[in-house]
Amino acid sequence: MTGLLSTSQLNALSNLVRRGFTTDITICDHVITETDNGTAESWVPRSESVKGWMYVSVTPVMTVGGGLQSIVNTQRLYLDLGTDIQTGDRVIVDGETFTVEDTTRENTIQAMLTVSMKRVGI
Repeated sequence: MTGLLSTSQLNALSNLVRRGFTTDITICDHVITETDNGTAESWVPRSESVKGWMYVSVTPVMTVGGGLQSIVNTQRLYLDLGTDIQTGDRVIVDGETFTVEDTTRENTIQAMLTVSMKRVGI
């Protein structure tokens, strides 16, 4: 063992975390296409869903978003390591659509992939 956790310990932790992934998640790939007027963007849902865990952290602070004062909660989605998801993609969780703002793909020690999101329309 050379680091904080050995590879086998990290794999065991990932397997334990995976047991909590019970929610169906549909990932929609962000696609930008060339048009006569420039570009157009769309989101294409994948044919198969993945399992994940949605977590919302309530933020008790008023902020201004889109010209409206509101409380903006922090939405996190936890997925299996190696899940193909990018900033700009969208995910559908229990009928709600969210835009992916960032992921922890670059982290070197992690038991799961963490995705930061915001609700579409906010």
